[in-house]
Amino acid sequence: MYVAAVFFLFLAFPTTLSFAWGGKVVGVSDGDTVTVLSSSHEQIRVRLYGIDAPESEQPFGTKSKQSLSGLLFGKTVEVDEVDVDRYGRVVARLHVGQVDINAEQVRRGMAWVYDSYCRDVVCVDWRRLEGAARGSSLGLWGDPRPMPPWEWRKSRRGASTQGVQHKSGVEGQLSGIGYHGNQRSHVFHRSGCKDYDCPNCVVIFETREDAVKNGFRPCGVCRP
Repeated sequence: MYVAAVFFLFLAFPTTLSFAWGGKVVGVSDGDTVTVLSSSHEQIRVRLYGIDAPESEQPFGTKSKQSLSGLLFGKTVEVDEVDVDRYGRVVARLHVGQVDINAEQVRRGMAWVYDSYCRDVVCVDWRRLEGAARGSSLGLWGDPRPMPPWEWRKSRRGASTQGVQHKSGVEGQLSGIGYHGNQRSHVFHRSGCKDYDCPNCVVIFETREDAVKNGFRPCGVCRP
């Protein structure tokens, strides 16, 4: 009976396999993305697992970034790596001592639980923290109708697509294709650039803003 119950829980809430490493946080991009300097002196972009913070242009985007910076910047952090996303970023849970940083951002009302991707058992606890923050109007929950960042990004993509439909000729064709980022140099290119399909240009961005937000810089030749 006990084994069956454990098996049921595993099916209902699959545990994400991970491995841990440590480093120093040397950059904070927003409320859910940082740069960690590893022991091998490699700068690694890390996206916090299971949460989604307001985008920089959204209300509380700046405050969310400031919150994460106060928790992490310049500190030694344990990185419990669980995945690598399509942008080449490590997806992980972060800890400073006994503090679960992912959970702390949610507890402070500085991020949502990212339901589409938060599948671990711990996500149940994080949703309780989110509910408590909402009930106390903490952080972003001070807004009576805050827009989740995934909905905000979707609305921005829709607006971008509508804008392309009004363009014509080559410019309109190029705008609808997106951008390719070089995973080694972190330079991104537009369609038509000689390096658009280079061997390491495997990171695809729908918009220029996505590329810049994820730490990529525009090509100096094609100037996307």
